[in-house]
Amino acid sequence: QYWDWCVTVGFYAAVHIIEYAIYAAPEVHKYRQKLLKQKLLGSANLPEVAGSQGIPPPENIAWTNSTQHQIRNSLVRENFKDISDEYLSLYRKSRAARYECQKFDKDEIDPLIIAPLRTILDWSKRRFGTTLTLDLP
Repeated sequence: QYWDWCVTVGFYAAVHIIEYAIYAAPEVHKYRQKLLKQKLLGSANLPEVAGSQGIPPPENIAWTNSTQHQIRNSLVRENFKDISDEYLSLYRKSRAARYECQKFDKDEIDPLIIAPLRTILDWSKRRFGTTLTLDLP
């Protein structure tokens, strides 16, 4: 009955996987400039780290006005291209569920949420050796 919540929960599960990837990746770049890994703990302190290195914010976004999602999305696009389509799709569907009150039905959950989340989870296991498991249908 509340499939929109499945969409939102699926996205936020992916957020945690991505935050770990930002932290665990041997290198993270912004505008092809390597960020100082010893200072980058996740997307939350990217503006501080990038600013200290003279790296500008994404086009049309000021670091001070950026949301965590915008910052994280820009890092995913540049550093994790192999799962960026899946992650950004989850992001868009979650926004549609939360802010546009889009309704989802049970038949949409597997292709729109479970499949991309499974892809991201498998990627995390291969790339970072994570052992996270989710009880996915």
